[in-house]
Amino acid sequence: MLDHTLCGTRPAANGIPGLDAAVILMRIETEPALRLDEAARAFERDGFVVLERCLDPDRVEAARQLCEQTARRRNRLRCPVPYELLHRWPLGGIVRGTVAWPLLQRLLGSQAATGEFCWFRICPPGGRSIERVHRDRLRTKAVRKEAPVGISVDVMLTDFTEDNGATEIWRGSPTGCETEPDEIRAAVAEALRAPPRRITGSAGAIVLRDHRALHRGGVNTTASPRCMFSSPGWMAADLLA
Repeated sequence: MLDHTLCGTRPAANGIPGLDAAVILMRIETEPALRLDEAARAFERDGFVVLERCLDPDRVEAARQLCEQTARRRNRLRCPVPYELLHRWPLGGIVRGTVAWPLLQRLLGSQAATGEFCWFRICPPGGRSIERVHRDRLRTKAVRKEAPVGISVDVMLTDFTEDNGATEIWRGSPTGCETEPDEIRAAVAEALRAPPRRITGSAGAIVLRDHRALHRGGVNTTASPRCMFSSPGWMAADLLA
């Protein structure tokens, strides 16, 4: 059963009214294919898409507490999620049991899979230095003319706002098929000429983000940490190394 909460039509970060779990759910008979197509087009156009209100508040709060507890125990802001936690509430089924899954299948094929660790990430309060602009690496040995599409599935465990350092992403980023240093530098410089977009959303939203897109975490100037659960490296199954 897909998790969902009924809600209004508040625009997500992509500016698409009503792009939330309750609208996209496959149980809705009138327009599920249309909404999934719209979400897929947003991802392909912008390098990300925000699916609002995929998780209920109790589950979000339990996952946030688990994130902060794990970070304190390990004294790290970026921690691998212990395997046993991925198969029980509140994290069990957080990707395959939500609307993120049919959208991943639409973008990557029905056998989408990941070979990466899942992570808890915390952006602490107090205005730390901004993250460098980067593009995520994929663990694949596939050789193709263009870099394969890899998707990170990120769950917002707190609100993501401009003030607390929500991720900045550059539209028109390099495709990842550049190989020579000069070619890479030129592609990056061209992409960075445009202003970035902020991936903002409410606690409980799920973000699908293209690994190839240039991005960086911002500075958290609020008094509270920004918390996220991340499941990176989703690809078509035949591309996994």
